[in-house]
Amino acid sequence: MALLIGLVVLLHAGIVAFAVFGALLALRWPRVAWAQLPCLIWATLILTTSWNCPLTLLEKALRTRGGWPIYSGGYLEHYLHPILIWLGLGPAIPYLGYLVIAINLSAYAALAVRLMRRKNDSEDPAENLPLPGSGL
Repeated sequence: MALLIGLVVLLHAGIVAFAVFGALLALRWPRVAWAQLPCLIWATLILTTSWNCPLTLLEKALRTRGGWPIYSGGYLEHYLHPILIWLGLGPAIPYLGYLVIAINLSAYAALAVRLMRRKNDSEDPAENLPLPGSGL
């Protein structure tokens, strides 16, 4: 049972990391956005509503089944908040999720600008040719 719980915790950590940093990966590999955007939207919904993440529910069910203690609250409160408090970021905790969302949206805005420029540059290659007699 401990192995299953550990796997769920690691999977959850990976998904959280992907939600947080995935847009930065999408800047390098734009197709990553197809997986990261739904992940970011889901994380935003979990953050802004009272929804429970299914992975948290699964972990708690496995803990119950294995006779392990169950923590109150969600995954982030249990695993991440103590680290943030230890780092002195306790007062910032209510705002960090929104900062992550803002950083992701900024990265996607930069990606959109880059993709629009690339599209505009490739639409009419004749516009990029030097003019006759310009010496270029």
